[in-house]
Amino acid sequence: MNSLFVFVFSIFICQATLGTAVHLKIGESKKLQKKGTLVISKSNATRFSEDSESFTVTALKPGQSSARSGNSYFTFYVLSSEQELTYSLINKTLKNHSRLKVELRDGDVVVFGKLIRFEDWEILGESCLNQNCDYKLSVTSSSEVLKKFENQLSDHLRKRGLKLPALVWEPYLSTQLPRQKEQQLSQALKSYGISITISSTAIETEPSIKVQLRVVEIKKEASLTFGIDWPSQVSASLVPQISLNQNLEAILQGFERSGLSRTLASPTLLTRSGTQAEFLAGGELPIKTSGRYGSSVVWKKYGVSLKIKPQADAMGQLRVKLESEISRIDPSVTIDGVPGFLTHRTQNEFDLTHSKLIALSGLFTQEDSQSTQGIPGLSRLPIFGPLFSSQDFRDSKSELIIFVLPSIEGNEK
Repeated sequence: MNSLFVFVFSIFICQATLGTAVHLKIGESKKLQKKGTLVISKSNATRFSEDSESFTVTALKPGQSSARSGNSYFTFYVLSSEQELTYSLINKTLKNHSRLKVELRDGDVVVFGKLIRFEDWEILGESCLNQNCDYKLSVTSSSEVLKKFENQLSDHLRKRGLKLPALVWEPYLSTQLPRQKEQQLSQALKSYGISITISSTAIETEPSIKVQLRVVEIKKEASLTFGIDWPSQVSASLVPQISLNQNLEAILQGFERSGLSRTLASPTLLTRSGTQAEFLAGGELPIKTSGRYGSSVVWKKYGVSLKIKPQADAMGQLRVKLESEISRIDPSVTIDGVPGFLTHRTQNEFDLTHSKLIALSGLFTQEDSQSTQGIPGLSRLPIFGPLFSSQDFRDSKSELIIFVLPSIEGNEK
């Protein structure tokens, strides 16, 4: 009986890859004819035994090993049941797509080549989606093209209610996920060849929400264009006629040219989905207080305060929580020279399938204008000064409306 040699060197490995490829399932054994001294590479994937006429290789775990018997070279690929299914399925799927190929590398199924069309990747992902595919993707293309493919895949997954995490393309396409997201995303990402590493330090990113505000004094007849009634109290409502920012801008510009409205402020807020953003239009009144250890000054805010908490899901839908507070100085009530404050608060919540315009109206009345006359410095405050100095507003011919337009950053439609 010839002795069983274990012999590893690079030339042998290179020659072995040019010989016969043998695919084995875990636990499977294959008996081959021996044509000379058996030389094998050291590997944990297989176990070899031999007699005088043949040798037997048994698959132990996913991986790769090589052997030489006389002048015959063999490469043994050990596949799990998922990898065997994956290799067969991808081979069939890519048969007519010459840009991408599939091979076995060190126990992994690897799809490689130049990725030119997103459709090739999409076909691969759709074929593997419900098949528990297990493979790696190693493709080449320009960074601009790969970024474009990422965006296309993100849109594709969004339709299923899934959010694509940040990807790394080299050496293999991969991503990191927090543990709580593994079950939700694992199958979809693996079908596209995205290798997943579970990390306790992975950050679960959320989309940025842009909130555009337009603070407008508008005449009564013009407000009807937006379907807004003349409210007697603060109200928040969706504007059915206007859904796109450019339409709102065009209409307001037309009104301004006709003298029907004027824009008093147009801030834009940017916040993370699920995080609150705040806008304050008003001022602060110094109030002197006295105590045991002396006196101090407390600054009391007044005006219009908007707290906006938008939240987006992977489908691009929005939930907007809107809290408005209107506080004004009430000089009819004073204690030791300190005026009182009148405050109104409202809370509203909207579920939007896409970006829509919200209008806040009924914020101030003619009485508000009259009651604030004579307050020092009020005319210099943004929004308040121009509004309360308006004759139309004092005559109840115009009103202050705040338009709120939330949209997912980079996803405005």
